[in-house]
Amino acid sequence: MRAWRRWLLVGALVVAGAAVSAGQHGHGAASASDDAATLQSRQLAAAPDLPAGGGEDLDGRSAAALAAEVATRVPLPAGGNFNGIEWNELDGTIGAAVVQEVVEYNAACQWYRALRDGREVADARRVVADAAGWQGIRGRATGELAAGVAADVVAGGGPVLTGVLRQCDAAHQHEVAYAAASGKAGER
Repeated sequence: MRAWRRWLLVGALVVAGAAVSAGQHGHGAASASDDAATLQSRQLAAAPDLPAGGGEDLDGRSAAALAAEVATRVPLPAGGNFNGIEWNELDGTIGAAVVQEVVEYNAACQWYRALRDGREVADARRVVADAAGWQGIRGRATGELAAGVAADVVAGGGPVLTGVLRQCDAAHQHEVAYAAASGKAGER
C-alpha cells in the first residue's frame, strides 16, 4: 500500500477515536484558544476549492515542508501536533492536494479525540461541525467520512463515529510511537 494511502487511513482512525468520545462527554471548559481555532476552522471551510489535479508530485522531504506550511492554517486542540505523520517514509511521491488532505484529516481526528476526552468541548464541537467542509477534505472520501462522524456526534453516537474512533485510536498509537522513536514529541 502506498505510504500516503496508509496515512490517510491513519488519519481516519484518529478522527474516529475522537468522535466516539465526543458522544460520551458533554462538558468541558472553554479555552482562550476557542476563538482562534474556530476562526481557522471557518477559514478552511470558506477557502476556495483546491486546484483540480492535486498539484505537483512531492517526495517525502518536500511533502514534509509543505505539510509544515499547511499546518499553520489548520486548527489543533491544545497539545496537538503533526509529529507522527511519516512524511520521510514516503515510498514514492505524493500530490500537494493529498498532503493538505492528510494534514487536515489528521487535525480533524485530533479534534474528535479532544471532544471524546472532554477537552475544549465547545471549540471541538464547532470544529467537528466544520471539518467536512475544510478545503483539503471536502468533496473527497475523507470529507464524507468527517460529515458522517459529525452527524453521529450530533445524534449522540452511531456506527460511523464508532468505526472512525476505533481507527483514530489505533492510528494515534502508531503516530505516538513513531514520534517517540524519531525523537519528536507525540500529540495528545
